[in-house]
Parts: sequence; structure tokens; C-alpha cells
Amino acid sequence: MGVNIDADAMKRSTSDYVTEVLRKAIITRELAQGERLVEIDIAKKLNVSITPVRHAFMQLSKEGLIEVYPYKGSYVTKITSKLVSDMSVCRTMLEPECALYAYDNFLETDPDYLKNIVITASQEYERTNDLYTLLINDAKLHRSIIEFSKNKVMLDMWEAINFRVLLLQSYAKKGKEFKISQFINNHAEIVETLALKKGKEAFSKAVKDHMLRSRENDFQGFFEE
Repeated sequence: MGVNIDADAMKRSTSDYVTEVLRKAIITRELAQGERLVEIDIAKKLNVSITPVRHAFMQLSKEGLIEVYPYKGSYVTKITSKLVSDMSVCRTMLEPECALYAYDNFLETDPDYLKNIVITASQEYERTNDLYTLLINDAKLHRSIIEFSKNKVMLDMWEAINFRVLLLQSYAKKGKEFKISQFINNHAEIVETLALKKGKEAFSKAVKDHMLRSRENDFQGFFEE
């Protein structure tokens, strides 16, 4: 019994490893949009069996990072104006609504907690120039707001689109100069509204305005295809 449990744990660990390697490669554009992914090739490259690769494909498909077509193969998700529009609508509906529920659950120290996420993320980016880590930290701030809503269904919905958002943000920043000051300023209103106790409606609006600015500044090019 113990051997079987350990073996299962090892399989899960290997699957998680393969999933993270592929996830990062997709989000950082090392694997290009529309690129075909062949299970056996990836297994050989990562020196693993094909089973964890298949598990990784299933997980990444759920996350919206790859598209699996029976009998045709698996491909990195293509970025289209329709996908960008759909994701923008989902975020604009979900996150401001979560903010309404989250507002009353924040403690006195929580504005500083959110501010520290932004500061730490910006400092790490200035030190490493690692956009992937910055995007992960950006998601951490947004996830914190969802968590404070104490609505697990909303959190599950957010988790379902999170990695698609990171993928789109990575492509949105491709080819243009990214300034860390933009990252700080884009989140400043959210933190300030909470710190100054402007009320749940103002907090929700700050989150929504952030979503709309992101659509206008980061993703507008996708609507000019």
C-alpha cells in the first residue's frame, strides 16, 4: 500500500513539473501561439514518460493554454481579438463584483499587504527583468481580492481564467517597452481606495477602472487586426 501511494505521489509530482515547464514556456512565448505540441517529443526533451505529459496536456487544456483536437493533435492557444474580448468581458464582470464582497473583509493592515505585493513585485522585476514572475505577482494581488470576497465559486471562476489572462498580458507587452512604473501606477488606485476607506462602491469602481485601462492600454492592438 505504501509503495503504491509513493508511486502515485511521484507521478503527480512529475506531472506538476511538466505542467509548470510547459505553462511557463507558453506564457513566456518560448512556445509560440499555434505551435503544435507532440507528446513523445516533449517527454524525450524533459526525460519523463509520456503519462505525465498527457496529464500536463489535460491540465493546460483546462487552463486554456493549449487546444486539443482529437486525431489532429494539440496546439498552443492562438491569440485572437475574440479571445481578448471574451476575457476582458469576464474579468470586468467578475473582479469588480468580487471587490464589493471583499471590501468589508479587509483588515486595517491589508492595504499595506496589497501595496507590499506591488512593491516587492516591482523590485524583483527591476532586479531580474523577469516578466513571467511579474505577471505571477500581478495575479497574486488580484487573487487576494478574490480571496477576501470569501466566495469560493468566484475564486474557482477566477482560477479558470487566470492563466489565459497571463498569456494575453505576455503577448500584449511583446514588442513594446514595458515600464515598471506603469505596473505600480496601474494598481495604485486600488490600494489607495482601500487604504482611505472610500467605501465598497469606490473600491469596486477602482478595480473596474483598472480592468478598462488594461483593455485600452495593453490590449487595444488586438482589436485592430
